[in-house]
Amino acid sequence: MKTVKEAEKEVYQRDDDYYFSGDYVSHFREGFNFANEWIKTEDESPLAYETGEWDGKRSDFVLAKNKFGNIYIARTYEGIIDGSKFCDFAEKDDSIISHIVEWRPIERT
Repeated sequence: MKTVKEAEKEVYQRDDDYYFSGDYVSHFREGFNFANEWIKTEDESPLAYETGEWDGKRSDFVLAKNKFGNIYIARTYEGIIDGSKFCDFAEKDDSIISHIVEWRPIERT
């Protein structure tokens, strides 16, 4: 997923006249769409890099959405146990969340 700065550069480089045209509705829609972009779990999972007293690696916290539309603050735990890969989303208390279909990073400003 692109950062806000990367998305801004993309729009700016795409068409200088558009960027400075004063078409605020279009700018708002692009920003709204970018802010509401979710990543499908089948396409990509959050980067798990942290190791510790758990199996595999874990990611930073992200927003995770299940197939029912419920949104959680969660992180992934992923690795290999007994030759089988796993990638689980878990809440802050480490309880596993099932049926996660999309996620997005939590932007730090």
